[in-house]
Amino acid sequence: MKSKKSMFQSIFALILSLAILSGMTVAVYAEAEPQTVDSGTCGKNVSWTLYDNGKLVISGTGKMRDYGFYVNSFSPFYYKESLFKEVVIEEGVTNIGEYAFYECSKLSGISIADSVTSIGLFAFNGCSGLTSINVESGNAKYHSSGNCIIETETKTLVAGCD
Repeated sequence: MKSKKSMFQSIFALILSLAILSGMTVAVYAEAEPQTVDSGTCGKNVSWTLYDNGKLVISGTGKMRDYGFYVNSFSPFYYKESLFKEVVIEEGVTNIGEYAFYECSKLSGISIADSVTSIGLFAFNGCSGLTSINVESGNAKYHSSGNCIIETETKTLVAGCD
């Protein structure tokens, strides 16, 4: 008579064989940590990190630098716009620079922290792919409604709603 251990091994081998024969795949998936594609600075104490999952994270403290729409004044993200779809402005960043995401047409989502108190001119101009805008609920200066960033006090549309 077979031992319990031997019987268990036989049953396991039979199940595994049937799974292989039927074309089933037995796999264990672990979600990989996003890998850094590129990074740099975009302000005195503000930096950016682009990940391979399409997320661009702006972090640090204080203001982002202002940019322009002339060739030598584009933001560092301008030529990388095809590599990211989501921008996260983290807590601590107080300003989104002028023209920061100008013409980033592949950008589909923005998350803005409570600490942001200023959004520069044309910061999101030409971001025609935006479908999700989220301003943290504790932000005293701005709020999001639908697909829009609105300056709360003046009810001025800042970005979105295209």
